Amino acid sequence: MKRKPVVVSLITLVFLCSCGEKITTSSSILSSEEEMPSSSVSESSSSEDTDSTISIAEARVAKVGEIVTIRGIVAKLNYTGQATPEVCGFWIADETGSIYVYGKETAEAVDEGDKVALSGKKTYYIPDTDAAAANDTGYQGMLQLTDVTLIDTYAYDQAIPATAITTTTISDINRNLSITEDKTGCIYQAKGTWNRIDMTSFVNYQIVDPNQADSLLAYTQCNGKDYAWTDEEDGKLVTLTFVLTLAKPGVAKWRICPISFAAATPATEAEELDYAMVRFTDLIPSKSQGAIGLDIPLVDEKNTNATRSMTTADSSVSITSDETTLHVSIPATAMGEHTLSLQVKIGEQTKQKDVTVVIKEAQTFDTITIAKAREQEDGTKVTVTGIIAKMTYKSSMTKQGFFLVDSTSSILVFVNNNNLLPNIVDLEDGMQVTLEGTFTHYQPSGDFTGNCQITDPTILSHDSMKHAIPTNPTIVKKTVAEILATPATENITGYVFEVEGYLKKVTTPHYTNYSLADDADGATSITLYSQNTGAADYEYLDRYLDAKHTFYYGVNNAKIKNNSVTWRGTIVSVIA
Repeated sequence: MKRKPVVVSLITLVFLCSCGEKITTSSSILSSEEEMPSSSVSESSSSEDTDSTISIAEARVAKVGEIVTIRGIVAKLNYTGQATPEVCGFWIADETGSIYVYGKETAEAVDEGDKVALSGKKTYYIPDTDAAAANDTGYQGMLQLTDVTLIDTYAYDQAIPATAITTTTISDINRNLSITEDKTGCIYQAKGTWNRIDMTSFVNYQIVDPNQADSLLAYTQCNGKDYAWTDEEDGKLVTLTFVLTLAKPGVAKWRICPISFAAATPATEAEELDYAMVRFTDLIPSKSQGAIGLDIPLVDEKNTNATRSMTTADSSVSITSDETTLHVSIPATAMGEHTLSLQVKIGEQTKQKDVTVVIKEAQTFDTITIAKAREQEDGTKVTVTGIIAKMTYKSSMTKQGFFLVDSTSSILVFVNNNNLLPNIVDLEDGMQVTLEGTFTHYQPSGDFTGNCQITDPTILSHDSMKHAIPTNPTIVKKTVAEILATPATENITGYVFEVEGYLKKVTTPHYTNYSLADDADGATSITLYSQNTGAADYEYLDRYLDAKHTFYYGVNNAKIKNNSVTWRGTIVSVIA
């Protein structure tokens, strides 16, 4: 174990990066490219008993800006630096809780397992790029101590106090622990499968709940290099001790830093029943403004030993089944609450759960069709209703818009103002949504009328159903060659087409591209548009590679170069 010499105060410069995305901000816990508050390391009395020392639990609820003195165990060092990880802070724990300590100099003077005393100023940190989303969601930011003075080190190789660790599940954190709760820096322990996710230029890590429906992403500042020590656990079922670190308010998700691993016991049959019931329940909408129609597989896709059934005493609800599927329907006129009894069976064990579905009276809005919206002058406010055919993503797989389809046409809805991204966090493919936005053409070139879109939507209402995409006469058939040959004067951005072809993938050390081709050799092809490293938004399509399929293909935008147009788009869905 290394022991650090005492050093004098300095100003540190660090980087904050997540999933390969560089974020620059001022005075923070985890980042900079600006001058940061200095932290100092000084020698003091070696006595562990200090009247001014308070517990970490007390420090967490102190006033913002207050200087506090605490004592605890260094639970985990934290790192920054894209190319070469360098320490920038650490989490410290005592019997009452844990908190983050920011400061490169202080972090370089300690080791994991050291028992130390230090003082620092209580603050919160939010990256500049997350400030608007944090304001919209009520996220306070990362609780931390800055301007730190290291007072003394009392012992080495100490374990994290057991009372500082809360046993939980990944599912419970995802579903029940809001990012508005002041829990950053708290330590948890949960069971799950640890996964390394290799991208083209960086690596991500995540823990997946045994229910296979919930997961938490590790927060990396070093393109995954800070967690390379976890690679031997890749793919293993583990009990993970971890700390909640900087949340991502734009998607209302917690992120974690792993601390340690222990082997976990496989799920019992009773636990598998619980997990299967979670997945079954997730398929049932809690409310709808209109009729409900569900087609639910009788066999659980995640555990083929688990079979599903459903009953009801409600005469308004129709439940039928064939060899593979449960069919559930509730008419729009049956407003009010309806109880469905779900059953999952594995072997001889059965689990039952009652869920309530509410049919609400549909709100009415003064809407126009998407076809009519496309005829408006730029800058016109429009209100439309349609089915979300496909969510689209910006970097780090953050939702940025979607293709919207009704019985008359289709259009791309795009969030240009990052402050409004929380408006679409809860939207999913297949939902019916009513929105108000501004019709416009984004014009990257004077030779092109511009990408046709509705920008910065206000979501007036949406349901939680999975609706079929209206197809006739909305979606017309085209070949890849016909799309490629379309001139810039015939603006096809925002339209969804039915295209038969071959999906291709090219991976190099520097990039990954997906394309849709007319022929098996890929000679006539159109590149899929992605803003994510490794084209992560298309990885789900890998099972369709190099075979002929029918796709719905939406045109995102046009790239104009040398007086020629290149249409770029998205696979909306795989038809056959």
